Amino acid sequence: MKQMIITISLLLAAGLSTGCNKAKDKVLPNGTKVFGEQTLKDGTIKQVRVEFPDGEKRFDVTILPDGTEKAGRSEHPNGSKSFDLTRLPDGTFKTGREEI
Repeated sequence: MKQMIITISLLLAAGLSTGCNKAKDKVLPNGTKVFGEQTLKDGTIKQVRVEFPDGEKRFDVTILPDGTEKAGRSEHPNGSKSFDLTRLPDGTFKTGREEI
């Protein structure tokens, strides 16, 4: 009986701890660097920072299962900044605010 209780407890603990994977850093073949990537149970991908080869940096990126991508902030090589970015699955962009 004790073994069964311990086994069930371990299974529950393992099941509850797999809510999302641990954050990973990676470099893609095209040179894009991704920092702090996590995939949640519902398929949503969260990234702390993404650095593109052209010098653009995006922060607090969320990629939803439907293909919508949201970023809290984007910094461009020319010094301009964009805030509250949304890229829809059809490729259109929406920007909340820009600093040039």
